[in-house]
Amino acid sequence: MSAAPPLAHRVEGDGSPVVLLNGGMMTFASWQPVATRLEPRHRVLTFDFRGQLLSPGLPPPDLAGHAADLAALLDGVGFASAHLVGASFGALVAVELAAAHPERVRSLALVTVMDRATPQFRAQSDGMRALLAGLRAGTASRQGFWDAMVAGVYSAGYRRGEAAALAARRERLGLLPDAWFDGVDRLLAAVENFDLTPLLTAVRAPALV
Repeated sequence: MSAAPPLAHRVEGDGSPVVLLNGGMMTFASWQPVATRLEPRHRVLTFDFRGQLLSPGLPPPDLAGHAADLAALLDGVGFASAHLVGASFGALVAVELAAAHPERVRSLALVTVMDRATPQFRAQSDGMRALLAGLRAGTASRQGFWDAMVAGVYSAGYRRGEAAALAARRERLGLLPDAWFDGVDRLLAAVENFDLTPLLTAVRAPALV
């Protein structure tokens, strides 16, 4: 079997290596305000998982496969080990990598992360996947998918305070290719019934959650 093509990525800055791991519906450009502040003191790696906007190839079916992709990317850019900062989906992958390859992870900063899929998480994920299936069938709209995602992810106070920014992003949703929505569906499938609790005792790096 031929090796998968490399993940789309960017490496900038000087110093100890830091990897910024996307949430499921991000692309690595979203990290730029954070990366810019880190780059004077760190070598910063940003990238898209398979299933996100810029990386080629079908996404792996589970978090372990995405962690293997990340390990291969670390090899490719010459990071023997790194500090990992992950948001949501990226945080889950960071835990997978830290458990499977503790020697590669110097520290973990995990944002909006859970140790396992709860019934509430599964219900929300199922609802979003149903909307994505509706997009493919022509019975749902992109804006409807966005509205459901925003309602599930952001608090009412945040939605009020950031209404203008969220509205602008909602309008830009129409510019995304169909492949992006297919990728989101596959990323959601990878976390459908995830359970990281058996792995937590294998994590050796200091962690901020």
